[in-house]
Amino acid sequence: SAMPPRVSAEEFRRRLDAAARAKAEAEAAAASRERAEEAEALQQTRRLAAEEARAAELQAAERRQDLLSGLDAGALARSGRAAAERRAVEQEGRAMARRTEAMRLPGEGA
Repeated sequence: SAMPPRVSAEEFRRRLDAAARAKAEAEAAAASRERAEEAEALQQTRRLAAEEARAAELQAAERRQDLLSGLDAGALARSGRAAAERRAVEQEGRAMARRTEAMRLPGEGA
């Protein structure tokens, strides 16, 4: 079998250096790709966390709105009752005034 052509020591060293450089570049590229993937994963995690926080905030706001609406309904009912009571008192007052008026003898005062 034919022997492969001999490579000079200098050529051998050059190829070795080139191979070492190529390996180092490949490793650097792999490391930077890993960093990029980690950064992307971190960003996704942050995005998810932010979305969850927003969702929780909305839920809290809705709950608060519901509570406030409940309070509003209660307050309206109370103020409605108060208004009805005021009207009853006013009507009673007017009725009393009319009775008092009717009890006056005709021709008395004017």
